[in-house]
Amino acid sequence: DEIDFRLAYLLNLHLSIQLKKSSDLYVKRYDTSFAIYDYDDKQHNRSWLLLNNYSLIQKEVTYDFDLFGEATLFSQKITYLKTYKKAKYILKINADDISEILPKILNDIIRIPQIYTAESIDLTNERNKKRLTF
Repeated sequence: DEIDFRLAYLLNLHLSIQLKKSSDLYVKRYDTSFAIYDYDDKQHNRSWLLLNNYSLIQKEVTYDFDLFGEATLFSQKITYLKTYKKAKYILKINADDISEILPKILNDIIRIPQIYTAESIDLTNERNKKRLTF
């Protein structure tokens, strides 16, 4: 998706990282995929993962009461991390020095003109931690 690519590009440019498209995360339950970009920064011992928290699925439904028996196509937005359903993207950073670097990273992200807002989220919730382990 072009918007995913554009966000990865902007983060790369402003954070001096190298996010690259990775394999999409397929969720069998919804028969859909979520876009992932990742970067393994060996020099600083950090790993970065950008996840599109939304996926749009299209379903075709035929109603019994439809006079012509025609199928109706509708779209449904699926959220990967339901706890953070307002977040369009999740940027996960694994680093030993995360508490030291996080304020600067957040500040740098917020300064990107095309980004509306950014905030830190707590992943100590076991369910979220498990869902963001790939």
